[in-house]
Amino acid sequence: MKNTNNNAHPVMAGMPKSTHVFVSNSPVFYTLKGLEGEALTKYQPNESPLASGYLL
Repeated sequence: MKNTNNNAHPVMAGMPKSTHVFVSNSPVFYTLKGLEGEALTKYQPNESPLASGYLL
């Protein structure tokens, strides 16, 4: 899936603005209510997550 990265954050230094990632049954991209922080990478909301022709 294609994600947008916050490459202005020091942890993401050197990352491109957009990347493809593979995630399978992982809660890594879900945040809990009351999060006191920021997401360093996010799904692109207006595009299809399908990048390789196969979506689990």
